[in-house]
Amino acid sequence: MDVREQRARVLEREKIRAVLASVKNADSGSGLYERRIVQCSSGVRDIVPSAHDLIKSQNALVDNILLAFVNIANEVDMLVNEARSKFYDGLLLYGEDGESLLERDGGMIEIMSNFLPFLYDLLKFVERCYEVVHHILMQLYALHQLRHVLVLRPI
Repeated sequence: MDVREQRARVLEREKIRAVLASVKNADSGSGLYERRIVQCSSGVRDIVPSAHDLIKSQNALVDNILLAFVNIANEVDMLVNEARSKFYDGLLLYGEDGESLLERDGGMIEIMSNFLPFLYDLLKFVERCYEVVHHILMQLYALHQLRHVLVLRPI
């Protein structure tokens, strides 16, 4: 690998890092990077009421439904933050050889062996995402069925 090719790779990596930084800055400025679904604050970070304290509709069934959806929304928010902090950079830079491992004997095997724990963590993350989506769909289905039950038998 000659010097020009090596310099071109370094420049491409720098461009990717700049794009990642600009995406994170744009998201944080627009509120997408740190979404807060239900959070009240009086300026003091220690005094933040829980969702259970905020939801008081005088109807226990409605309170439980809202609490379930708030908890699901918080779980989705945590998954979004985990994906951004743990997996975006690794997936975008997959296949890049920053340490010139490919030039050595067994370099590809070393790269893959270093990447396997990341892939395992990604697999567990995707499985958790499937669980959360399944839970969202089950809650929406239960809410839809509740509407039909209430039409037949009002409270």
